Amino acid sequence: MCKDSGSSIDILLVAHPPSGNGLLANALLESFSVRSVALVADGARAIQYLSRQGVCGCAPSPAADVVFLDLKTAGDGFAMLQWFHAHPQCCAAPVMVLSSLAGDEDLERAYQLGAPVFFKTPIVARELSEVLEMARERRRLVSVLLHPFEIYEKK
Repeated sequence: MCKDSGSSIDILLVAHPPSGNGLLANALLESFSVRSVALVADGARAIQYLSRQGVCGCAPSPAADVVFLDLKTAGDGFAMLQWFHAHPQCCAAPVMVLSSLAGDEDLERAYQLGAPVFFKTPIVARELSEVLEMARERRRLVSVLLHPFEIYEKK
């Protein structure tokens, strides 16, 4: 599906069990103007999801605007971060790390592997809102870069 240039974003939530993260998914959908939340249980399913190609005749579209990765319950979260970093063509979305068990070493390692944000759960709504707004702005900028010659008229 080709994405529109609207402000809604698509999220991939990598956590096990995915059914246990329904509250977070519902909160994202209801409170933060998120278009969709895909829940996958482990790294293998996340790779499969992110490796898909666009299906509408346009250039391959990203499967998610933001990835939330539960570091401790999605299998080996650090291996997933390494995969994301090594395959930017499959995952151009920023990967936000979630963890209730992480210590300073985990935080440092996640940053070294390219995670721009690390949330210690439970997540504070204000912080989540700020991150999602950055994702919306990033999406708008990517849309402009992909379509630089479209003419926009004032109404």
